[in-house]
Amino acid sequence: MEIYLDQERIALHLRKVRNKAYTTLRDHMPPHHQRMEQIKGWNRDDILEQALRIGSSAYQAARLMMDNCIYIEQNYKACFGMIVLQKKYGSDRLEAPCKRSLQGSRVNYTLIKNILERGLDRHATQISPSVFFDHDNIRGKEHYP
Repeated sequence: MEIYLDQERIALHLRKVRNKAYTTLRDHMPPHHQRMEQIKGWNRDDILEQALRIGSSAYQAARLMMDNCIYIEQNYKACFGMIVLQKKYGSDRLEAPCKRSLQGSRVNYTLIKNILERGLDRHATQISPSVFFDHDNIRGKEHYP
């Protein structure tokens, strides 16, 4: 791939055809991205290990956040942010919104942070059973890959 500015080539890169993979060169990253790459725990196993120290729900939340994305690196920052919330709120408080978020359809950093900021982690949650209707138009989760 060639990049031109005013008919002058300013960059030349090999095009990689790997599916679903980043091809960013470290030298091309902004300084703050390079720094994030150096932070301890900036890989899947270390992040999951740190989350497990908080609790089993934090571990499951981090695992779901990383598993539910195309590029796992996108959610490293979200998982790391969730783990950093422990400094402000403590392990017990952080474990509660993680557990609560696992009952919903999607787990993400913003949801967990909002639960903590609003103090919802201190309230018991009661999830009422959903009402399911038997109808030809309703498909179960088996229908979707």
